[in-house]
Amino acid sequence: MDAVVNATAGLIPSSDSDDTKDTSNSVVTFLASLVINIAVALVIFVTFCILRPRLRRVYAPRTYAVIKDKRPEPVSRGLFSWIPAVLRVPDTDIIQQSGLDTYMFLRSIRTMFIMFAVISIASAASILPVNVKGTMKLTGLNSLSMGNVDPRSNWLWVHIGFFAAIVWWSLWNIVGELRIYTHLRMWWLTHPNTVSKAGASTVLVSNVPKSLANDESRLRDLFSMFPGGIRQVFVNRMCKKLTKNHLAAEIAKCNRFIAKSANNMDSMERQSSALVMFNQQVGAHMAAQTVLDYRPFSMGQVTAGVNPDDIIWSNLEISPWSRRIRGYVTFAITVGLTLLWTIIAAALSSLVQVKSLANFEAFKWLRGNSVVLGIFSGVVPSLVLALLMSVLPYILRLLLYIEGTTTRSQIKLRMLHRLFFFQTWNVYLVTIFSSSIFQIAVKSVSEPGKIVELIQTQVPQSATNILTYVLLLAFIGAAKEIVQGVPLALRYLVPKLFAKTPRMMLKAEQPQGFKWEAAIPTHSLIFLMGFSYSFIAPIVNWFVMVYFGLFYLIYRYQFLYVYNDSTWATGGLSFPKSIKQILVGIYISEVYLLLMMVAKVHAG
Repeated sequence: MDAVVNATAGLIPSSDSDDTKDTSNSVVTFLASLVINIAVALVIFVTFCILRPRLRRVYAPRTYAVIKDKRPEPVSRGLFSWIPAVLRVPDTDIIQQSGLDTYMFLRSIRTMFIMFAVISIASAASILPVNVKGTMKLTGLNSLSMGNVDPRSNWLWVHIGFFAAIVWWSLWNIVGELRIYTHLRMWWLTHPNTVSKAGASTVLVSNVPKSLANDESRLRDLFSMFPGGIRQVFVNRMCKKLTKNHLAAEIAKCNRFIAKSANNMDSMERQSSALVMFNQQVGAHMAAQTVLDYRPFSMGQVTAGVNPDDIIWSNLEISPWSRRIRGYVTFAITVGLTLLWTIIAAALSSLVQVKSLANFEAFKWLRGNSVVLGIFSGVVPSLVLALLMSVLPYILRLLLYIEGTTTRSQIKLRMLHRLFFFQTWNVYLVTIFSSSIFQIAVKSVSEPGKIVELIQTQVPQSATNILTYVLLLAFIGAAKEIVQGVPLALRYLVPKLFAKTPRMMLKAEQPQGFKWEAAIPTHSLIFLMGFSYSFIAPIVNWFVMVYFGLFYLIYRYQFLYVYNDSTWATGGLSFPKSIKQILVGIYISEVYLLLMMVAKVHAG
């Protein structure tokens, strides 16, 4: 515990040193962060506008590398012609070309943008003037926060009324969006394009007992109770020998062997999983929601609407007990990783703090330089934190794979909540909010009676940390998303270095997929940051609005012209999970309001 405190202590501003005086709450820090982020974003943005019409393989692969029905209309070569072009595309075309998952994701981003646009205007007209006219005589950005209002002032009722109004406004939007999602999902499930696919009426059954796996007639009898009956049952078999022969050099001989093996499937060992194809789609969905066996774990995992390309075949044969044990182990690893990441993130953030760097001889020139101090305090810690968090999705994805998850779509859906929890704890509560928490803890040791008073003064001071992180992701993060730096290099290097066969060349030309499991929790985290500080420091609202506005515009282009997820077709199942994370943000914000008001009442 001491290690955590010491590592995170570097995040706490120091107020008693002249040379290394903390500037995290100064206007200089904020302006330096704002100017640098906007400047870098503009350079990247202009670079994209110049390269876009010249590098179609990177910035418009969907115009030629997907089937014709899903290709968007080409955009002219003008520098900014893509902006009005993507905004004019109707919603129906987005659903047709990119799918319901994409449309609901874009709709969630647009909804959060609209919510914060209204919240920003409302806060500027109500609580911001109250904060500015406060009598606590705070300086810098703190003068715009709730901390500048006297705890005995009746003007605090304005903050309570404002928060009640935005909670009602947010919940009204959420209910409306859920209604739209329900109608669209029912439409998608019953649409001829969905129903006509074999996967729409097929379920993947795992942990099938040997007695049923070896007798397909019993499996048919089991599932024939559902509406429409059974069309066909496929029990998965051990095909390792057939794959090895497929990879052999003598293609003609292998083809004859494959044809012969296909006619003699009984020679292959049956596995404990099966694909059951129903005559009607409703039968598949009813089977997926039915308890099929009274024995624990037996056929307990039934997945509807499966895509063969989405199935992780190597995980189908993991025994239910092994899968359960693996689940406990990976959960324990995730919790341990969360705590370990706390120390790592705090230590790295502490290392790049101005106070720490200025103690080294090589960085003594930082002392007394307010401009450079502002740049370091406003940009570097947030940049280090963002880079550190970019590694996390790969680790969590590997853990879910080891756990035995049977489809890639399930891995992405399960990662949404794990990554959101991880980011909420390590980015929001520990790294960004830790300065206030530890200031309160340190000062309350000598004066325990002042804990409540410290809450009302220290919590608003974390607003600058929130601002710098949102600024980083809003400008540089959005610019990074649209310029596609890594894919830009890979799309030209991989074909030349590694694509030696026509099939590999064709694969190298395919549009890349979107990292849903990493993007959705990050946007939910920004919503949490903005909403929880919407009444404490209303200036945050404007930059959160800019964040969602920029990403909405960029994502519309990316999903229409760049991203293609042929195996990700869940019918918008990620949307309800995103809504749950938004509700978590609202709940945490309500706790903040309660704590702040208790502190104000106690002090007043």
